Amino acid sequence: MNKLIVSAIAVLLLMTANVQAADGDSYTCTIASIYRTGAGASVDSNNETFKFSISGDVLTITNSSGNKTENHDLKLQINNNYAAMAKNEGMIFSYRFGSGAFEWSTGIGESGFNRDQGHSGQQMRFAGTCAAD
Repeated sequence: MNKLIVSAIAVLLLMTANVQAADGDSYTCTIASIYRTGAGASVDSNNETFKFSISGDVLTITNSSGNKTENHDLKLQINNNYAAMAKNEGMIFSYRFGSGAFEWSTGIGESGFNRDQGHSGQQMRFAGTCAAD
């Protein structure tokens, strides 16, 4: 009986730690490759960077390119000690804490994917690595 109680408490503590992993942290990401899915071609990334942060159940991507800054809020689907995965109507973002690798796909859903005709040339897939700030 005591083993069962101790095990239950340990599992509860581990689950709580996993849910809050990386909450409040921010990361700077370097884009190593950009692939234009609809065109079937790679695009030069010029080592561009962006940031992402996690707060509660929201992952926010901050992309400063040129003269403007865009913020994209995505709802976390997974957030544990191994990975974070978030999505919204037009994007999916995944990050692996161990390797620092990320993948960010844009242009899905309302952002340009036509279910009847497939890709419309608006879809982009970014990949690279991130490091904690």
